[in-house]
Amino acid sequence: MAVVRILVSISDDYLDRLSEVSEQLQASGMKIEQVLSTLGVITGEIDAENLSALQTVAGVSNLEEEKPFEAL
Repeated sequence: MAVVRILVSISDDYLDRLSEVSEQLQASGMKIEQVLSTLGVITGEIDAENLSALQTVAGVSNLEEEKPFEAL
């Protein structure tokens, strides 16, 4: 079971309800790492097989998998 790190963008209509969206994401299997309220972004990780469940959470506008980077 692969774990993926993700960035979840929250729609403008839900920015005042970030804690509710965060709770729903956790209930869908996401481990929350940070809630960046000024940016409307929640970061964390989830099992890859559960990733699609996050798209159904009210207030989620976009899911983006974090890409690893290498320092030069």
